[in-house]
Amino acid sequence: MSDRFEKGMKELSKGYENQPLSKPPETIYENVKKAPMNKPKKYRMAFLNVAATLLLVIGGGILGGSYLMNENNVSQEPPAVPADDLENEEPDDRVHVEENQEYASRDDTFIHEYELEGMPETFEYLLYINEQIGFSTYIEEQFEVSSTESDRVTFYSMYGAVEREDAFIQIIHHPEKDPEVIESVFRNKMASEGYTENREADITLSQGEMKSYWVKGDSAPSEVQYQILLDHKEGWFEIRVKKPASLSEGRFTQSAKLFVDELMFR
Repeated sequence: MSDRFEKGMKELSKGYENQPLSKPPETIYENVKKAPMNKPKKYRMAFLNVAATLLLVIGGGILGGSYLMNENNVSQEPPAVPADDLENEEPDDRVHVEENQEYASRDDTFIHEYELEGMPETFEYLLYINEQIGFSTYIEEQFEVSSTESDRVTFYSMYGAVEREDAFIQIIHHPEKDPEVIESVFRNKMASEGYTENREADITLSQGEMKSYWVKGDSAPSEVQYQILLDHKEGWFEIRVKKPASLSEGRFTQSAKLFVDELMFR
């Protein structure tokens, strides 16, 4: 049996050697089957079937392995993402959004022009930044800044003829309070201190809203106070302004308005 097997293998090997390598395994198998061999027909066909089947299995394994390598991109560059998929890709909500730092990156000075007693005047204001509350604005150079409480800052106008407590701008941060409560507290304070509300008073602002305007004095007003509320993502900001009535047409009034208009928050 072994001698016949060896001879059969030799003849089969010669048969395969005579076949072009470029042909597929199935074609080589059919050609070898048809080639005449010096063996009994029964053994020849059985032997050819077994050998050709082995060849098909080996060839199929090589082709299958190559296909799997291509499918899995083994030892190849990662597949390119189509441009359409990149355009339609959803943004990642987990990306951290940095805080707005523009409020701290402004010009150091601000030039403001307006009419004072019928004459054009030009004044220079200085940038003020408060990191604790998170805001910036422009103030007069001679303003005295006081921040004894963490939720508020007071700017006193140091005019020579005006007492320190008689002219100031105060900003208070209310992270969670209801705006109606903030307004009610201020109204009650003004009424308890002898002020009368002037409902006809109006101040034009680029942001925020004046809630109430109060004056003190029987025949002629001597003092003025008013409240402005400004809504922001970090809560409500309350601006209180107090001044002598004599400064109603002066620079301090312009400075208080500019203070609110130029407010920028973190």
